[in-house]
Amino acid sequence: MNVRSVYMTPQLAAEMLKNNDGNRRLRPAVVKQYAAEMSAGMWRQTHQAIAVDNTGRLVDGQHRLTAVVQSNWSGELLIATYDSPEETLQLPVDRGARRQVYDVLNKPRTHVEVVHRLLRHVYGKTAAIHEVRRVLDMHETKIERLWSLCVSRKRVVGSSCAISALLLTAYAERTEAETEESLSQYHAFFKQEYDAMWSHVRAFNAYLVTGDGARVTATNMASAQDLFLRVYLTFDARRKHLKISRVNNRDELKLEIQARAASLQLL
Repeated sequence: MNVRSVYMTPQLAAEMLKNNDGNRRLRPAVVKQYAAEMSAGMWRQTHQAIAVDNTGRLVDGQHRLTAVVQSNWSGELLIATYDSPEETLQLPVDRGARRQVYDVLNKPRTHVEVVHRLLRHVYGKTAAIHEVRRVLDMHETKIERLWSLCVSRKRVVGSSCAISALLLTAYAERTEAETEESLSQYHAFFKQEYDAMWSHVRAFNAYLVTGDGARVTATNMASAQDLFLRVYLTFDARRKHLKISRVNNRDELKLEIQARAASLQLL
């Protein structure tokens, strides 16, 4: 096998992809993440080469090459060429667990999940590694504190979805006193200190226990979005005078959330 470094361009990548036959199904989300990192200048050559057999057929690297084309990226990449025809899925390569974002960043999974949820619910996008790293660099201490308030992870509001909403509503454009009020309410809610809750926090509790919220899950995307919005409204110190928090005009609320998210410099 011969390994060499080449200057990869979108044109060369597109040419190599013409001989992409027998690989696994292309995963657009993976390509999108790679392309985002390339566009952000976060991509560089590593020991992991693009591989072709002696006929020029691509046997490893279709996601990276597709990302090169999509992002219009150019730079040095390794190319490994086998001495004979090869069947991609029969190669004795690493078939272990795929490295997740939290593995790459060496961060707690729960912290990374909060950032993913926050960017998804605020901007409707899947976070790239460099975006997750940037948000954690600025806000990981806050996220760690929020998780410490969850005395139980069994309730749906002890999920990364709820924590992401709480990060936004408690910290974005809020005074230190307002932040402490929000976090105090969240902790009281978890400890079920009913008398200490604001009226609409008690109403939210009832919604989750006996109302429509009893069917809410943090894994279903539609109900997760609803949960995100309700937590955002319920634990906002500037809405504590309300008797109940309703999600009425979603478009207006989305604009408010994006404006407040900008103050946290998420993107």
